Amino acid sequence: MLIGEVSRRSGVSVRMLRHYDSRGLVSPSHRTSGGYRDYSREDLERLMKVESLRSLGMGIDEVRTTLDDPALDVASVLDRLREETRERIRDEQALLHQLESFRGPDGDPPDSWDDVLAVTALLSALRSQHSADRQSAVLRTAPGRATAALVASYLDETDPNVAGTLRWSLAHTGEDTVPALTARLASADSAARLRIVEALSDIAGETSTAALTVLSDDTERAVRSRAVLSLAHREADNDLTGRLVTMVIDGDHDVDAAEALASLCRRHPHMAEEVVSQLASAGATAPQDTRLRTVQALAELADTVGSPATAALSSFTTDPDRTVALTAQALTRR
Repeated sequence: MLIGEVSRRSGVSVRMLRHYDSRGLVSPSHRTSGGYRDYSREDLERLMKVESLRSLGMGIDEVRTTLDDPALDVASVLDRLREETRERIRDEQALLHQLESFRGPDGDPPDSWDDVLAVTALLSALRSQHSADRQSAVLRTAPGRATAALVASYLDETDPNVAGTLRWSLAHTGEDTVPALTARLASADSAARLRIVEALSDIAGETSTAALTVLSDDTERAVRSRAVLSLAHREADNDLTGRLVTMVIDGDHDVDAAEALASLCRRHPHMAEEVVSQLASAGATAPQDTRLRTVQALAELADTVGSPATAALSSFTTDPDRTVALTAQALTRR
């Protein structure tokens, strides 16, 4: 077969066939009397093998070595190709992430090359080994620029000072940050989800509240507790107050939960008696350490709601446990 027919049958361009020939990869077995390349069926079969191996990411020299060395360890070659492919995918994902970072919070592309260069400089600084460089880059960046990149850096940052600066920047971007934060939930571990909750807590608005509501049912206790505490400073409902009471009883961020209950009662006075009743009832027959937490929470509420909490607190002054009784007496006198 002449080179044109081989090209039609194989889909390999004439130019590439000539290149393969010059590199000794696939050379025609014969030449016509006129000097034209004449490929045999065996040549065509070798060409198909070459194309198959090149589709796996092999270079020309590597393909030639593989075909000419039947003793080559196939398993090791495939293992190496898999790792190289993973590395290329990681590189491509990093490039895609960088390109996505050029879009603003409204999804529009950058207006000028100056914007592109500014984002590129930020991304480069965020990869610095020096925390001071990373922090400085965030402080120099206008809120709303490269939000996805800042979210990724915030979730991965090991230096607490830099993480705090990133969180501050995300908070100043506002609700435009929420989609970038929630997009990371599916792949985030519990530590990252906790950071997402903390960032959402700094952002006011309906979308952040909706995201926190989802996270208040997280499988990780620390995540859902932090989400509940954040929601408590935004809204009030019976389920939320009940969960805060449970947190006090269980010793789960009990001081913060008590403060959140007091804040809810301050904003919604009509809820005070029900909250006090739930708390006193749940703590009355609980173990000693739980009764002690209940007393302390009631004292927190007494500063806000007055007599209902004071009356409930007084009921613990005769508690059979001396520590609980004395604590209740001291807080009642206060």
